[in-house]
Amino acid sequence: MKIRNVLNLIPGYKWASGVRKRKQWLKYNWYDKNRPIKEGEVNVYYYKRPNQIDNVGDMLSPIVVDMVKEHLNLQNKKGRTERMFAIGSVITAAKSDMVIWGSGVHFENSIMPKVDLDIRAVRGPLSKEKLVQNRFKCPEYYGDPALLLPLFYQPNTTKQYDYTIIAHFSKDKEISDKYKENQISTLTSDWKGFIDRLASSKYVISGSLHGIIIAEAYGVPAILLDLLDGDMFKYKDYYYSTGRKDIIVAKSVEEALKERKSMPPIGNLEKLQSDLIQSFPKDLWE
Repeated sequence: MKIRNVLNLIPGYKWASGVRKRKQWLKYNWYDKNRPIKEGEVNVYYYKRPNQIDNVGDMLSPIVVDMVKEHLNLQNKKGRTERMFAIGSVITAAKSDMVIWGSGVHFENSIMPKVDLDIRAVRGPLSKEKLVQNRFKCPEYYGDPALLLPLFYQPNTTKQYDYTIIAHFSKDKEISDKYKENQISTLTSDWKGFIDRLASSKYVISGSLHGIIIAEAYGVPAILLDLLDGDMFKYKDYYYSTGRKDIIVAKSVEEALKERKSMPPIGNLEKLQSDLIQSFPKDLWE
């Protein structure tokens, strides 16, 4: 029997391991020792695998928060150490008390965290339902904060590309080599380049949720590719927040290119953007 398995048989071992992880969580952003928490400031937690390249959908979280802070003229002030979630399906990962602004639940069967959550907005109604079922107070403010990007960053929208394919980063290799020239990865720190590519495409085929969200935020027709990150929960959560429940999914890149179907434009984009700005936790900086 492996040493790790033997240790798990010791009463209290798993509990002690959990305590160690929580201490790391409190000291570092997502256990990553390269990202120490700033004491007396608001720390935006976002997922990044240690010593790995950024995933653009995750790294946009602190970027969008900074954009809104500048828009609202909020200044960093020394005060309490705060922890905040914004973009991402990250709510269930919390191991400390968090302020939630626009985050979502990942899977249908996700287990809610046993911490205090100060919820200002969530990605969509399915996330709210899960949280309310678990006795969290959750206001009816919806929207993924990436929907705010067009308010603050205006890329080149000249249509240079007929189409762009984005897989979830865990499924990049499942796209046929014949489409490689038209495929981009979410594994990049160049968030402006990523947005520029989508905004200058005529059509986006994406298994990445933030590929869909960013494309649609900039008015680019997009379709969900059936190379998903788990079940449909987070995708439905986003689409339902936009009032669209008849979700179109392409079974393959070939099907998407042949039929060129896409979801209708976001009908309530301005409301979602307004709600996100209104629900932003500016009191953390005041």
